[in-house]
Amino acid sequence: MLILFELASRIYGYIPGILKTATARLVGRVVFRLNARVRRNTIANMSVVLGLPPQEARVREVARRSVMEYAEYAASVPDFYRTSPKEIAEDITYVDPDEILAPVLAQGRGAVFATGHFGNWDIAGARMASMMPLWVVQESFDDSRINEILKRIRESKNMKSVLIGDSFLPLFRGLLRGDAVGLMIDRPTPGEGVEIEFFGRRTMVPDGIGRLAVRAGLPVLVGAALRERDGRHTLFALGRVDVDLSGTDEDCVQRVIQGVFHRFEKIIRMAPEQWYMFRKMWNS
Repeated sequence: MLILFELASRIYGYIPGILKTATARLVGRVVFRLNARVRRNTIANMSVVLGLPPQEARVREVARRSVMEYAEYAASVPDFYRTSPKEIAEDITYVDPDEILAPVLAQGRGAVFATGHFGNWDIAGARMASMMPLWVVQESFDDSRINEILKRIRESKNMKSVLIGDSFLPLFRGLLRGDAVGLMIDRPTPGEGVEIEFFGRRTMVPDGIGRLAVRAGLPVLVGAALRERDGRHTLFALGRVDVDLSGTDEDCVQRVIQGVFHRFEKIIRMAPEQWYMFRKMWNS
């Protein structure tokens, strides 16, 4: 399957970009129209983000655009794979208004990065990997061949990966060497993880990034890569969450994760249609 992927990605590179984009957006429209679960969950999520009733036309439109934007992101993956890390680093604008990254890098103690299913997280990872060694936690699929393809894509941009559910020991060892670790935070886990407030509503999310930060004694930097209208990307660093060790370990972890999600809200508000959350984020 890896050989077929290599061949397909090469052939894909010859297709005109405008055709790829148009096809991806059409696929997104069709999926939103025909997949009732995706449509229902995305509308419910956007209703909370926008603070509007689900039946409002704007909620439905932003939800539909989110599915289309995700289809466009997915269509860009083969081109991302064939593009060199240097080209990607040169093509993305980095914005750090509060200068939160430089002091962390200067300490040489490693860094923890938090992002979500927003914009283009592969582009964000590739940009960060151009600045320091980076480990990422990769979504795990039932088909191991898909996991291998995704791992190869990230390795081609100097990112090392571990699967969700695997031991975090390589991540801790990487942090001790001064490497960075990047995690996707916005995965709803009803009945598990830690409860936080997100857009004014309670939900449960994984606790991994909080435990990693507390155990390593490192701040979490929150950011994301926003896709601009011209197809280029801007990587925003929009917040730093320091570890407060007062109270129990569970208190410390919860505070870190809550702080991360408060900052991630700001990112989503920049372009709600670029938040790709097709599972129900809130239960009520």
